[in-house]
Amino acid sequence: MNIRSFILVIFISIFFTQETFIDSTQIKNPTLSWKLSLIPGLGQIYNGNFYKSFIINSALGLSVVEMNQNIKNIHKRNTWGWWIFGIYTLGILDAYVDAHLTSFPIYKKKKKE
Repeated sequence: MNIRSFILVIFISIFFTQETFIDSTQIKNPTLSWKLSLIPGLGQIYNGNFYKSFIINSALGLSVVEMNQNIKNIHKRNTWGWWIFGIYTLGILDAYVDAHLTSFPIYKKKKKE
């Protein structure tokens, strides 16, 4: 690689870079987020994802209702119990990962003039 190619690569990489920033006021604490998630949906509310909180709580509620309706059928009852466990665990992991991703850089949008 000669010097002209090197300078051309450096010039192109500088020319096409994007500006990123991290808003430090929006960074969430992952430890607090998963601890709040022990109460279903509260970690998502802490992260500002209200729709995810609604979906998780609705899915948990549906699973509990179905488990109670199938209380005599052991196989279906256990299946719904596993669904409850899975949705609950998914909610905790989702809140933890969302809190970690708040420190990920966001690209600035260029204003149209």
